[in-house]
Amino acid sequence: MTAMLLEQSLRGTIAVGVVWAVNRRLAGRMRADARRGLWLLAAAVFLVPWKIALPSAAAARYFDALPAMINLPLTMSADTAAQPARAVDAPLLVTVWWSGMAVWVGWLATQTLMVSRRWSRERLCTDALLLGLLEDAKRIGGVTAPIGLVVAERVPTPALMGWLRPRILLPAALAGSLTERQLTMIFLHELAHFRRLDIPAGWLLAMVQAVHWFNPFAWLMVSGWRKFREEAADETALAWLGDADGEAYGETLLEVLRFASGGHAAIPFGSLAIGESMQNLKMRMMMIKNYRKKTVCYGWLAVLAAALTVTALVAPARAESEQDKVVKSVTAWVKIIDDGKYAESWQAGSAWFKKQVPEQQWGKLLAATRPALGKNLRREVNSVMPMKQLPVKPDGSELRDGEFLVVIFSSSFENMKDATEVVTFEKVADGGWKADGYYIKPK
Repeated sequence: MTAMLLEQSLRGTIAVGVVWAVNRRLAGRMRADARRGLWLLAAAVFLVPWKIALPSAAAARYFDALPAMINLPLTMSADTAAQPARAVDAPLLVTVWWSGMAVWVGWLATQTLMVSRRWSRERLCTDALLLGLLEDAKRIGGVTAPIGLVVAERVPTPALMGWLRPRILLPAALAGSLTERQLTMIFLHELAHFRRLDIPAGWLLAMVQAVHWFNPFAWLMVSGWRKFREEAADETALAWLGDADGEAYGETLLEVLRFASGGHAAIPFGSLAIGESMQNLKMRMMMIKNYRKKTVCYGWLAVLAAALTVTALVAPARAESEQDKVVKSVTAWVKIIDDGKYAESWQAGSAWFKKQVPEQQWGKLLAATRPALGKNLRREVNSVMPMKQLPVKPDGSELRDGEFLVVIFSSSFENMKDATEVVTFEKVADGGWKADGYYIKPK
């Protein structure tokens, strides 16, 4: 699991780099909506279990670092049983990862529960004027879902909170000082967050942070998404208002941010506030000023470019599915050896495998070495490498062609805490896969 997690995190890091480069290259010419979408694409790379298909040359170079004997039918180190018997705990890295994720998830759960209890007790606004303005804004934005309005002194800036039971939080002092048109603009900004699914998207990114808490690029991705999330909400509100209200919208934003800068209460956890990104005020004001000058097609081209870049690293779905099936067969074959069914494991071998080691010799080799390891306690796939050639002799002077899959396991046994198992399967004439080699040694 550790290797899979690190590989997934590495893919996410590459995606963050691609998104950052695209954002930097098209800055000023791309809508914030598209830039926000790029960061969501990076989040998907962190979470979706895609697999990278190593090119044959790269796999061969990686393979060269392993012993050249791995394709022989069986090789076991002479000091296999030298390690004392002891129970094997979870690997240190896995323990640290679980601990970090538990702390982060626990903090999220605690904050969510506290905020839910606090604001669920707050009475909804019954002011006819404010409710009428909210309904007008919902009509402009095409929002039909019921959304409550809470006017509260403790919130320093307007904010959207909740998804299943959404409500807009509005500071009482601000509600009494802004004009009706300005209040409508504020409502439109928060409704834009609702229409764009920003709250569930925020929870998706929180999941990325929980799983990949150790990766600073995951946190960078969340920060980038939050920045463009606010600009995208501004864009949507401006699109609903029309060109004529662009300057007025900017003035309203400045007024809200001035009010928010003097507030002392914290923005409720999990809410989306119009004034939470005061550090990006200059960028937001430039976006409002140049709203109509940006081209939508650039954004979609950027999304497409990033998607194609990530897809180029990922094996085709059909080939990946076949590889997964072979890996399952490899795991099942090693389990047969664990169970002491040596004759059955030999029968599942390829013609080359059986030619190299007769059934009786194979059984003797396993019987002389495998029981000394004791019970298998853990076996995780470390890497999978498709190969077109394998060495026949230890010095690599002779190669044989074919279609092979080399699966490397990180394993633990009762009498060997850390071991490396390498299993080679060969694709035979009928299209199936057969065992072709087995290698095991202590790490």
